[in-house]
Amino acid sequence: PAVGGTSYLDPSPPIRRLRRSDSADEDEAEVEHFRHLLAAFNWLRDHQRVDGGYSATTFHEDGARANREGSYANADETASTGWSHVDIGVTALALLAYFGAGFTHLDGEFRRTVHRAVGYMRGIQDNDGAFGGLNSREHESFMYNHSLCAMAMAEAFGMTQSIALKAPAQRGVDFIALAQ
Repeated sequence: PAVGGTSYLDPSPPIRRLRRSDSADEDEAEVEHFRHLLAAFNWLRDHQRVDGGYSATTFHEDGARANREGSYANADETASTGWSHVDIGVTALALLAYFGAGFTHLDGEFRRTVHRAVGYMRGIQDNDGAFGGLNSREHESFMYNHSLCAMAMAEAFGMTQSIALKAPAQRGVDFIALAQ
């Protein structure tokens, strides 16, 4: 299957329309929703690792502006540190959130964050097109993580038509087709 230029996400999502709106009659609930979304994107930005990825195990320590206080626990009060084998997929999910709001590595106030995450994804893709390299293929969540990465990379290309992203996106999709 070929990676095309069609984005699977709404090309003008609400967060972008709200950001550009100067209307005095904006719905208060929409404005509050926008504030929550912006807080979430800021949290993701602030917890991004230096290499551009995200960690499920060290998110409370990562990033220059990360909140290093507080506890993270499961509902039963046991300590929660996450699973490092899903870091690749977590990074893809963070990227998909930014893309869903219309932010890319070329546009928007989070372009630096998105650029770093896209760079991380490109750096973890091997010559076969698999995201995560040979060591990650041994884990049961490998194809789930890879699929999320392939979706994020295809979305990045679809939204921007950046020629630098076409081959990595295509190789990611091709690897899925080969794995079927």
